[in-house]
Amino acid sequence: MAKLLDENEAAGLRVSVKDDVLTRDVEAWMRAIRDQRPKDGQTSRFEDMAITLRGALKAGVVVEPALSVGEVADLPPAHTRFYGQALERFYAEVTTVPLA
Repeated sequence: MAKLLDENEAAGLRVSVKDDVLTRDVEAWMRAIRDQRPKDGQTSRFEDMAITLRGALKAGVVVEPALSVGEVADLPPAHTRFYGQALERFYAEVTTVPLA
């Protein structure tokens, strides 16, 4: 099963992640993001979203869209933005420590 994060029916876009995202999955995602960042840390907002999407695909967190990491470069910019924003919200949700 998969957890739907966001959907745009008009554009036919859906972002889903696996139901049981574990700590090790999030750690793999974080490593994949860190490995893709340039050494000087200078990226645009769009590049950040593409890095987030590629990292989630590489870590096996994303169920839908069913893309390879290399196919991200071929996506239209609006699709990359849509997927990246949904995944950034999810990333923030799973990495936030609740206050006691």
